[in-house]
Amino acid sequence: MIKKNLILTLCLVPLCIIGLLSARFFPRFAYEIIPAWAIVMLSGLCFILTGYAIDRFLGLSKIVPVKISLHFFTGSFFFLIILLVLLFLHLFYAELIVTLVIILTIISIKNIKSFIADLGSLAANLNYRTVLIIQCLVIVVGASTAPYFFDALLYQLAIPYDYLQNHGFTYNPDSILTSYPMNANLFFAIGISFRSDMAAQLFCFLFTLMGCIAIKEFAEQTDNFKGASLAAVIYLTTPVISMTSLVPLVDTALAFYSLMAFMLLYHYFQSGKRLLFYSAGCAAGFALGIKHAFIPYIFPLSLLAFLLFQVQKNWKARLIDYIQFIIFSFIIMSPWLIKNSIIYSDPFYPYLSNVIASKMELARIIVPETSHFEWLAFLKSYLLLPVTMHFKLLGSAGILGGFFIAMFPWLFYSHQPKSSLFRYCLILSIAGLAVFIILPHSLRYFLPAFPFACILYGIGLPTDNSRITQLGKLIAWLCISINIIILVNHSVTFQLFNYSLQQENKAVFLSKYAEYYNAAEYLNKNAPRNAGVLLVGEDRTFYFHQKCYYNWLVQQPHLIELWLHQAGSVNNFLTLLKNKNVNYILFNHYGMKKHPDNLNRNSFYTLPLNELNLLNEFRLNHLESVYQDQFVTIMKIK
Repeated sequence: MIKKNLILTLCLVPLCIIGLLSARFFPRFAYEIIPAWAIVMLSGLCFILTGYAIDRFLGLSKIVPVKISLHFFTGSFFFLIILLVLLFLHLFYAELIVTLVIILTIISIKNIKSFIADLGSLAANLNYRTVLIIQCLVIVVGASTAPYFFDALLYQLAIPYDYLQNHGFTYNPDSILTSYPMNANLFFAIGISFRSDMAAQLFCFLFTLMGCIAIKEFAEQTDNFKGASLAAVIYLTTPVISMTSLVPLVDTALAFYSLMAFMLLYHYFQSGKRLLFYSAGCAAGFALGIKHAFIPYIFPLSLLAFLLFQVQKNWKARLIDYIQFIIFSFIIMSPWLIKNSIIYSDPFYPYLSNVIASKMELARIIVPETSHFEWLAFLKSYLLLPVTMHFKLLGSAGILGGFFIAMFPWLFYSHQPKSSLFRYCLILSIAGLAVFIILPHSLRYFLPAFPFACILYGIGLPTDNSRITQLGKLIAWLCISINIIILVNHSVTFQLFNYSLQQENKAVFLSKYAEYYNAAEYLNKNAPRNAGVLLVGEDRTFYFHQKCYYNWLVQQPHLIELWLHQAGSVNNFLTLLKNKNVNYILFNHYGMKKHPDNLNRNSFYTLPLNELNLLNEFRLNHLESVYQDQFVTIMKIK
């Protein structure tokens, strides 16, 4: 006992010294970055340990050969249920969420030995450690910034923050973004609850890491341990995953739960255990509640899975099982459908509603990269997609890189019999690519099917010592090295390392990506917390502590135009603002001229003449400027 205490003391002393030195010379590491990562790791540990307890109780651990990824899924699903209950009961308080994380971790801490043992087994069979460590370090340093990504400030972080402010669901009739499902975003609220914006952002990498572990654990069922490790390397180093891991987006979470759904379904086909059927349905329902983009995938992919791989049953029984699986998945997603039904009288709002008036916006979504409905360009963009998605930036999530195209000839080079898992992932990958082709061409929409392609290549590439195989290995590692360089170049280009390495403070860093940040900080310091702010030319609300009135800029007419038209006179407009407790109006001049979505419009704020004259008169008689910088003016109502 004394020896153990001595060893523990000797380990703690250098850690304390390192902590003191980092606090002295690298305060951002000591007071911001390390605590943020600690919060994320604590939350991940809470999910995993809770999952151990639940899976042991249900008997799921005995019938599924994977461990860590299964327990993380179960624990996170359980915690999601708690968060949804708190939302519906208007008990969504930061203090309560923090308390729940800590209490669940303490209650389930007895499972820590099992977790360490499973982690050891995972590491013992892990190959390519150096590559994985290097890539993880690059992502860790690049992701350790203040949240800056446009979509995150618009809704990925902003809406969970509003939930915490209102202690329940929020509704903005002028932004359809508040109607989106938010399963994964609720985990971002955990970081915000711990008073760490950075921790909220880092949850994305937690899902990436769990995706790697899930891919390795499932691929190991073929007894190809080296191929399983390669599949994890492919997943982590592909730019679409590594770049998405740097910012708080839900796509890596969607990829993880999609993988869990179809892999648990695969094991259900192998064993016939009904518990796996319902577990797969829970994972699929979880994915549906993350992003509507999973809806086009779940119908055809699960249909193919049931028809081609559930060999124990006849065709009629397979179709019945398929229908039950779809219904059960949507039941799991139903809290978001119920919310939209109550608010909008449309569970699938906005997709069954005419909410976007701009034909140009619809053209941008339906026909990517074309400004006119030219059928040749339309057809060309779709036919070339399987190639362009590897090398051309589609949306804001990077590229696939050259690995999959370069290694395709080697995928079928080996004459050895292909495993059932190989055929399963091959079918899902092809079907997933077909679905993606008909979707809007943002590469993030492909992520629900992407993990299957990684497993396919990991376990399918040849492992013999022939010259052709050795050439393939050389090309493979060249592609992987290029992918890592792409990530480093991306981080350097966006100056992400400058923040984490303390070369820039938060205000300087954010002013390059969120030009409204300094204005928001001015209001946070000088305006009452219960004050209302009308945003003109700005739809990002994260970093504001006050209640913001805004509209999503691609929706027209804009909120300011609606209110001016509704008022009809200066006095009525003043009364309208006072009734809503609006004390400040923020004008983002950059946002009024050009929206970051690069739509082909001269101006978002070409107000009708009557409304423009009314606004100018109101501005002259009732507003005074209290803050102004290069991009933003804040005016206070006198």
